[in-house]
Amino acid sequence: MTIDALTGTVIRPQNQKQHHWLLSTLLVLGCNQNAIPGDGQEMGADAAVRADDASPSDAAFGDPAGDTASGHPQDLSFRDSANRDLLVEMDLGMGDLANLWMGDLSVAPTKDFGAFDAAIAPACLLFNPPVVLPPSAHRVLIADFNGDKKPDLIAEDLGGNLPSNIAIFVGDGEGKFAAPLFAAVGQTADSFDVGDFNADGILDVAAGNFEDDTVSILRGKGNGTFQPQVTYPTGRNPVEVIAADLRKTGVSDLIIVDQNINDNGMGGATGFDVLLGTGKGTFMPLKHINSSSSLHAAVGDLNGDGWLDVAQQLGIVGKVGLYYGDGQGGFTLGPELTVGPVEGVTVADVKQDGKMDILSGERGNVVERVFVSLGKGKGTFGLPQPFTTGRSPYRIRVVDMDGDGKLDMVVSNFNGKSISTLKGDGLGGFGPHEDCAVGGLYAADFSVGDLNGDGKPDVAVGNANSVVLLFHK
Repeated sequence: MTIDALTGTVIRPQNQKQHHWLLSTLLVLGCNQNAIPGDGQEMGADAAVRADDASPSDAAFGDPAGDTASGHPQDLSFRDSANRDLLVEMDLGMGDLANLWMGDLSVAPTKDFGAFDAAIAPACLLFNPPVVLPPSAHRVLIADFNGDKKPDLIAEDLGGNLPSNIAIFVGDGEGKFAAPLFAAVGQTADSFDVGDFNADGILDVAAGNFEDDTVSILRGKGNGTFQPQVTYPTGRNPVEVIAADLRKTGVSDLIIVDQNINDNGMGGATGFDVLLGTGKGTFMPLKHINSSSSLHAAVGDLNGDGWLDVAQQLGIVGKVGLYYGDGQGGFTLGPELTVGPVEGVTVADVKQDGKMDILSGERGNVVERVFVSLGKGKGTFGLPQPFTTGRSPYRIRVVDMDGDGKLDMVVSNFNGKSISTLKGDGLGGFGPHEDCAVGGLYAADFSVGDLNGDGKPDVAVGNANSVVLLFHK
C-alpha cells in the first residue's frame, strides 16, 4: 500500500501518476525502531494495525514478519478526519501521544517523539510539507549510485553504533526511495563526499572518520552497493571531506579539513589534507596544508587561473583563508578575507560573470546573516555584504530555485531548524528569506536536486533525527 506524500491520501494500484511514497518509510520519523506492517496490502482509512519495535532494516521497511518482532508494542491507527486526509496516532508506550497529520505533516511535540519538536507550518511558500526518511542523519547528498539516471540519496546513520554506517536510498525518479542499504565506515563518520576514484564511471564514497583520524574509501559497484571500505590516515579529527579533480586528470582527489580537537575540547592548530588519487581507487601519501582550526571549506577557481583553489573557514577569528592550487595538488597561501565569525563557506559564481564569489554564514547561536563577498577577478573580492537568513546559518547552496535564470541562495539554519530560500537578483544581491521548518534537533547539511522528475529543485536535509525531503511546489 502506498500513500500520497503530499496529500496523505491512499493511492490505489491503478493510480500510478500521482506522486506517492511508501507508508512504511513515512512513519519512521526519526523514531527508527518503529516497525511498520508489510507493504502490498490495501488498508482503508479506518483500518487499525499493531506493530512492535524492530530493526529499521527489516520490519520498518515492510517485512511482513515485523509484527511479531520482540520489543515494545506500538499502536498505529488510520482514520478519516473532518479537515485532514489521514491521521496517524502512535502510542509511544511512554504515556505520550504523537499525532501525525498526513495532510500537512504537523506533529504535536512530545518528549519521547523526537522527529519534530514543533508543528511543521503548512504555510511554506516554496515547498510542499516535509517527507521524512530514516535514519538519523547530519549530512545528506543527492547522487546517482546505480547508473539509472535517477537521483539516489546517501546519508550517515547517527544511530549511535560504532563503527558508523552510511545509508544509501535508491530512488525511482518519482520521489520514492527503497529501504536504505547500509555500508560500514569508521567511527563517527559525519562527513563524506562522492566522486569517481578509479575512473570506471561509477560513483564512489569517501567518508571522514572523526574519531579514527582516517578516511574510508568505498568503491561503488554500480548497483547502489559498495566494496568494503579501505581506510587512509588523515590529520586529527577530519570534519569535512571534499572530492574534486584538482589536476584535471578525470580522477577525483580529496580535500579533508581537520578540526583537531585537543583534550580540553578546544580546536587546536590544524589545516587541511590533500589526498591525490591514482586513478585505481587508491591514493598517494597525504599532503598536509597548515592553517587554523576549522570546520568547513569549499573549492573553486578563485583567481581565474583554471585550477581549483580552497576557501577555508579559519577557526573563530572571523576570516576565510584562500589557498591557491597549482594544478598538481599543491597550494600556496593567498589573502584572508575578514567576514566576521564564520560557519559555512561556499564558493559560487553568484553573478554568473565568470568570477567566483564567496558566501559565508555568520557563526553563533542567534545570528541570522550570510555574507556575500563578490569576486573582482584574480583572487580579489569586494567587501562582504550581509543578507538576513534564519537562525544560525550553517550550510549554503547557490541554485536557481524558481527557473528565472538567476541564482538564488538556499541556507540551512542550524538552530532555526529550517531551510531559508533567498531570491537572487542576478547582480549579487538577494531578497528577503522565506523559511521552511524541518524539525528535528537542528538543520544541518543538505543537498539540492530534482528528486521526483518534475524539473524543479527539491531539498534533502539532515536534522539529526532523520532525513527530511522538501519537494518543490
